[in-house]
Amino acid sequence: GSQEVPAVTGDAEATAWVMLSPDHRTITVKGLAHNLSGDITGAHIHMGPIGLSGPVVKPMVVTGNTFAVTWTPNDNAEPLTPGAVEQLMDGELYLNVHTAANPNGEVRGQIVE
Repeated sequence: GSQEVPAVTGDAEATAWVMLSPDHRTITVKGLAHNLSGDITGAHIHMGPIGLSGPVVKPMVVTGNTFAVTWTPNDNAEPLTPGAVEQLMDGELYLNVHTAANPNGEVRGQIVE
């Protein structure tokens, strides 16, 4: 919650791993959240640098308290673009987990190398 903008107070935590394929054509995310204020209502990859909020660029699939996505150029709804890969490599993407009590996000993690 401390990385949210504005910060969210609470015991919520999340752990995730993000992998960029060697050919830069697939981003895979898998994560787990716990101690949230309630059920996850959404989880997304957002565009924005540390300290700033930004728009959703890719929704993730939520199952219970886990979230995941495999993002490729073949995705019809939000295809992975070279620009998005560049943003990832520049640390300008972050993961955000939302709950009813915190619709703008309860836990956030900047994707950094």
